[in-house]
Amino acid sequence: MLERSCGAVVTTEKDGVRYYVLVKGSYVGLPKGHMEPGESERETALREVREETCVSAKLVPGFRRTVTYHMPSGNDKRVVYFLGEYAHQEARRNPAEFLRVLVMPYEDALRALTFENDRSTLRAAEKWMRDLDAKRRSRGGE
Repeated sequence: MLERSCGAVVTTEKDGVRYYVLVKGSYVGLPKGHMEPGESERETALREVREETCVSAKLVPGFRRTVTYHMPSGNDKRVVYFLGEYAHQEARRNPAEFLRVLVMPYEDALRALTFENDRSTLRAAEKWMRDLDAKRRSRGGE
């Protein structure tokens, strides 16, 4: 059986440093969760980010990464990740969730993640953001 989830690599910038939001339960990962009936992938990702981190992120157009892995239950899981940004909010634990929220710079976040699938997704998102930053600079800061 194939389970489907969606989530996001969530980032914010403070004092010129990009920070990433992770969630910690029995492992450290990226915010994600199961799709609900009638939801689009993007709607699921935004809902899960909001539920798990109390952040209303805005998705960055163009970034979409799919990972599939085999779970201990015997099922396969497909997770679609988007890239989300936020500003002027505090990522924090939602009392209704069991997850802690971690906000850290790229290298620290990369080390903190438990699974290689999440690390490769974070690497892809960081590259995407660096390329986007370079494009913005080359256009004069647009």
